[in-house]
Amino acid sequence: MLLKGKKPDLIISGINFGGNDGCSVFYSGTVAGAREGALMGINSFAISLDTFENPNFSIAAKFSAKLALWVHKNKLPLGTFLNVNVPTGKPKGTRFTRQGTEPIHETFEKRKSPYDQHYYWMGAKMPVHKNDNNIDTYALKNKYITITPIHSDLTDETFLDKVKAYDF
Repeated sequence: MLLKGKKPDLIISGINFGGNDGCSVFYSGTVAGAREGALMGINSFAISLDTFENPNFSIAAKFSAKLALWVHKNKLPLGTFLNVNVPTGKPKGTRFTRQGTEPIHETFEKRKSPYDQHYYWMGAKMPVHKNDNNIDTYALKNKYITITPIHSDLTDETFLDKVKAYDF
């Protein structure tokens, strides 16, 4: 076994090809890798480059190294991991952000495989641009590196407390 029963000090999942901001964190294997690390009590972050064309990973790689040192030194709360997105080109800076919650409005395109089978390719229309750099989706589109702390426990505590009184 590679680590001989020891946990790693840090898990870095990525660098992913394409952004993982907003609601896409629910579908992302890159984000899931960091979440699994957090569930195991390991400081973790996911990092993605917001492009599917002509990627230049150098800025994201340099930022990953810098963030890895910061996370290792400062530690993350138990069950929390960071979701990082890097824009293309020269970033304006770095922002700690909230996760965007606007749904990605799916589009489906009927295609044909090389084996003459039909399938549907899911695409997405990004939410209408807002000028709110406190939300990952918008700060990323405004050319900021976004760092969103995400907690693995998604329980809605307020609602849970409210419904506990009901006897089903």
